[in-house]
Amino acid sequence: MAQTRRNFSAEFKAKVVLEIISGSKTAAEVCRECNLKADLVSHWKNEFLTSAAQVFENGTKVDPQQAQNYLLFDFSIASTNSLSLISSA
Repeated sequence: MAQTRRNFSAEFKAKVVLEIISGSKTAAEVCRECNLKADLVSHWKNEFLTSAAQVFENGTKVDPQQAQNYLLFDFSIASTNSLSLISSA
């Protein structure tokens, strides 16, 4: 019997990537918890980082939910950088 292909929403993908980028979980932890393959998560992360610059391009319309995801990403990077500065002091 053939297995059905799983489809993941953009929100789920963004949540997974943000957990990894923010450092709250490792890629391995997220893969185990969500039953995902590492190469799939790596692809989502690369796609997310590659398209992040589109938020700041002039004339490009961005979906409000997508913009919120990018803002969360920006905040998670800022908080991660702040934490690394504090821990290195």
